[in-house]
Amino acid sequence: MHYKHNYLSKVIFQANFSIDALKRSIHPSIVDLCKELTGVEKVEQPIITLVLSMDKPGGSSERLPSYVFDGVRFQVRIQHGELVISDKQYTHHEEFHGVIIKILSQLNLVYAKPSFSRVALRYANNIKFEEGDTFDFNEKINPTLLGSTLDFKDFDLSRSIGIMNMHCDDIYVNFTYGFLNPEFPNKITKREFVLDFDCFKTPNVNIPDIQETLLELRAKVNILFEKSVLPELKQKMEPINIPDGQ
Repeated sequence: MHYKHNYLSKVIFQANFSIDALKRSIHPSIVDLCKELTGVEKVEQPIITLVLSMDKPGGSSERLPSYVFDGVRFQVRIQHGELVISDKQYTHHEEFHGVIIKILSQLNLVYAKPSFSRVALRYANNIKFEEGDTFDFNEKINPTLLGSTLDFKDFDLSRSIGIMNMHCDDIYVNFTYGFLNPEFPNKITKREFVLDFDCFKTPNVNIPDIQETLLELRAKVNILFEKSVLPELKQKMEPINIPDGQ
């Protein structure tokens, strides 16, 4: 199902790999591409990692660079072990997938096709309303996701979330849902419900054409989202009759 509006606060792509060259510097062609896609300059943010050694009890620390391009819409973060691309104003998958494909293609070109240990898409929906009863999501959210919260709502809840872990074929899903409460640890007062789907695969190979994997992960998210919401919320999102979209 495709909708005119959505409740997505962000959509995140993540690929895990190991590229030793990124421990020292990042190739200028990747910097230029990320600057073009995000509209901002690179910011280097060092990260500290623990290195375990038999010679040094307790290990030692290593200071490694993390390259961040934080634009108005897209944020790109690259370091030796991962690539993370966030879309803070997600509309359609075609545009977001296009950004992912461009950056991964350049990484494959420059760094001799690294092997990916994990490839993930995460869709974080924050369904919120300014008016109405705090816990009233009847006819909007699948009641099985609301049950325990409604039973205990009169006990000054400060947070009520659930977690489901799924494994279907070669796709894993971490599904977090509930009243996350942006004002935690204060009592829940805002009418906000989170549906957060983190879908991933663990291929342990290079993926020369990432588009097929992106569409697989996205399709799984769509199935779970449709099962989690009810017709009244779908109507608020204004369905559009376009096959296979979100």
